[in-house]
Amino acid sequence: MGSGLPAAIVVPAVSESREKHLYVPEFKAKVARVLTEPGYRETARRVAGLMRRYGGAPEAADQIERFAAACHECLRPARMTEQGE
Repeated sequence: MGSGLPAAIVVPAVSESREKHLYVPEFKAKVARVLTEPGYRETARRVAGLMRRYGGAPEAADQIERFAAACHECLRPARMTEQGE
């Protein structure tokens, strides 16, 4: 009898129109690596400290929203003119 888990997990890739299939054994190995290698924990602590120092998650979300609003046009794909330039 199976584990009840899907054979693969579909996750977003670089663009919304693409997706990546992450197979369960691969996913389990990646999670185990993150949980057991000290470097990941050290980096997470360092990032958490920086986030607290600069206002935490709410401030980070506000900064991202301000950036997105200010750069709305620069984040949109370039449009071609009617002459195809």
